[in-house]
Amino acid sequence: MKKNLFSRILFLSLLFVVTSMQSAIPRKPWTFLVYLAGANDLDVFIQENMDQMMAIGSNDRINILVYLSTHYAGQKKETKKLYVNKGSVTQHGPTTVRDSGNVETFKSALSWACTEFPSDHIAVVCWDHGLGALNKSESISGYKRGVCYDFDTGHYLTDRDLFSAFSWARDTLRRGRKIDIVAFDACLMASLEIAATLSSCANYMVASEDSMPGTGFDYYRMLNQFNTRTPDALTFAKRMVTAYQEVYVHETDYTLSAIDLQALSEFITNFSEVSEFLAAQLQSNKMAAKLVIKKSVGDLVCPVFNLVYIDVLQFYKNLLAHGAELKLSLSDTADFKALVANGIELFPYFVKANVVGRDYKQAGGLTVYFDARGVDTSYSRLFWTTEINGWWLNLLRAYVAR
Repeated sequence: MKKNLFSRILFLSLLFVVTSMQSAIPRKPWTFLVYLAGANDLDVFIQENMDQMMAIGSNDRINILVYLSTHYAGQKKETKKLYVNKGSVTQHGPTTVRDSGNVETFKSALSWACTEFPSDHIAVVCWDHGLGALNKSESISGYKRGVCYDFDTGHYLTDRDLFSAFSWARDTLRRGRKIDIVAFDACLMASLEIAATLSSCANYMVASEDSMPGTGFDYYRMLNQFNTRTPDALTFAKRMVTAYQEVYVHETDYTLSAIDLQALSEFITNFSEVSEFLAAQLQSNKMAAKLVIKKSVGDLVCPVFNLVYIDVLQFYKNLLAHGAELKLSLSDTADFKALVANGIELFPYFVKANVVGRDYKQAGGLTVYFDARGVDTSYSRLFWTTEINGWWLNLLRAYVAR
């Protein structure tokens, strides 16, 4: 979830100009869609982000769109489709009432952006609370797992919802072309589980391993390059990261990374092999394997976020340092350390940008779920677990077993 800054409450209202499309929109290089799920306690930050987008405004290079859901105190819930101009916004279609945590609402936003605003490239930002890959049924500190949480319904988008919506957009709306960038203006979404899930339907992912401030992205800094040039997808994704660093450089606990999902497959294979090896060791050589893993995941030696997400790169580095303590034969030890070393070497190929505050200087850009207290039941139902890597779940279960 974003860190709430309740001292900053903005009561400014948006300038809405209700209009209808009079002519076809010309094709542009980029469409930038913010799925702004604001029917929750983050609504105090909506105006600031809208002002940042309006300071740039759509131009010949980019359409800036906001699919906005709000429910301000004492007012009716509203969902509006907004085209962002320089200094104002234009509302497209009528005001409706939609559930931001429903995948069909998310698909409607994608359909609107892709159908009515044709472009060569598209970036989609999921704006709201985020709590990582898990999808717990019970509330945690008032919030549920997933992303784009709707306070009125209690619903949110799961990992499978994201996969379903983006895969549908790829096949139905974009004729087989992947979403160029999926960015999360939400906490804790830079996980291996989410990245692997999106790798078949998106090219790049921008997200944070840690919590994000309520102010989130600075959309002016992120989008101002479109005033003078048209970036490619990688350049745009990297700029999202550097713009974030420019805003929070004086903070100690920020993280943001840009992940090349196209280059991730080799590491996913490597991670599965490491998971399978360690899971087998926990069955046959439990004490030694458990000690090595414990030395590799503790918060004193590895960045840990929200108590249950560990940094993958530092985990690998710790495994490499303690691999000999598995008490295997010399050849098996050498093979394991070579496997882990290869995984470390792959990181620069898929982590294209990564910024961190000094509290997380070891963070490498991606987390993975690890909870020594027990395995959350929802983890076994993730797309990652059932379709990509079941060995990590086996490792977790073996580790927590008595």
